[in-house]
Amino acid sequence: MFMSAFRNSILLHLLLVLLACFYAPAILAQQEDIVLLGTITMKDQQVYAYKLQFKNTAGKISGFSYTDVNGQNETKASIVGSVNAAHTEVNFTETTIISSAGNVDPQNLCYISGMIKLQPGSANVWQGRFTSYTIEKRPWVSGDIILMGGAEILDGLSMPQKLTPAPKPAALPVYRLDAGKSHEVEGQGESAILEIWDDQIVDGDVVTIMQNGESVLNSYTLQKEHRQVTLRLSGNATNRITVSANNNGSQPPNSAMVKLIWGNDEHLINAETEPGKPAYIILRPVK
Repeated sequence: MFMSAFRNSILLHLLLVLLACFYAPAILAQQEDIVLLGTITMKDQQVYAYKLQFKNTAGKISGFSYTDVNGQNETKASIVGSVNAAHTEVNFTETTIISSAGNVDPQNLCYISGMIKLQPGSANVWQGRFTSYTIEKRPWVSGDIILMGGAEILDGLSMPQKLTPAPKPAALPVYRLDAGKSHEVEGQGESAILEIWDDQIVDGDVVTIMQNGESVLNSYTLQKEHRQVTLRLSGNATNRITVSANNNGSQPPNSAMVKLIWGNDEHLINAETEPGKPAYIILRPVK
């Protein structure tokens, strides 16, 4: 980039139309290269034709920039940079001046560093800002940059996806099972999982669980943590699970939350029992 030339903005925009026609065959012929063509505008409203031509390898870019495209002071520089697919933006920096068509003092050449972002609703309009630095790395001018082309820049790169939260599983209905009552459930499989816990205030409730008259959990004090028991079922026969209260705890009645997992089915039962007055869960197998 050079610092002292002056351009009429109206003539320059006409020039850009001609450039687009002139470079179209070259763009098609070099399909591996990505070409962006447009303008840079400085704070004093001087406008220059500007082109980027580069390759994109897994988000890393390398190639060339051209300032005052097709003008008497056209300057070519090497560039490196990156593509940020998540933010649909390109960052680039000129690193070395390769050639300059005009008789420009090297001390009056500077290096551009810019960021352009794909405009909302567009597939090929990139707009952003640039800053420039002298050969001694001193900041120089800054301004706006707008380029067109490069619809393929983001090809092959991961774009951010809106994550849809997984739907929460529907809450299991709770069946209230009172002392002296029974509740029948159906299921499939040669075994079932029984979980039992105190889902209210832990007040020292003690229970005994029996299957067909045999103890599977004896005198267990209910906790907030789930206690799990595997029930081996009697083939195609009905199984009776008895929930007995050993006491009433400090806050009657004795209340136990029972979860039965049988095959693909789950059942939630709140068994409220009293000493000497158990509740029953009947497991009936189905084909």
